[in-house]
Amino acid sequence: MRNPDRIKPGMSQESIIESGSAEYEMPKTTRRQLYRVDRKAVCFIKFIFEAYDGIALIETVDPYAACIALHVAPGCEPEVEALIADLSREHLIEPVM
Repeated sequence: MRNPDRIKPGMSQESIIESGSAEYEMPKTTRRQLYRVDRKAVCFIKFIFEAYDGIALIETVDPYAACIALHVAPGCEPEVEALIADLSREHLIEPVM
């Protein structure tokens, strides 16, 4: 919750966050997104996401149906969406509802 009385001129960003006065609080858990992908591209997609250190982890949910789960790190959603959009130009990547 925001409390403007706790923010003083000259305070560092870290001390504002520690005091609980930040306007936006970062989520503490990953967001899980399911995708159906081309079976031949599962390893390639996994290696691409591993190269972007820390934005998402890949889990193979069903190897026969080529269903993967992306565990997206908090704050990395725009990067993951851009990467998925780019990869989907060359490989089948469909969201699973």
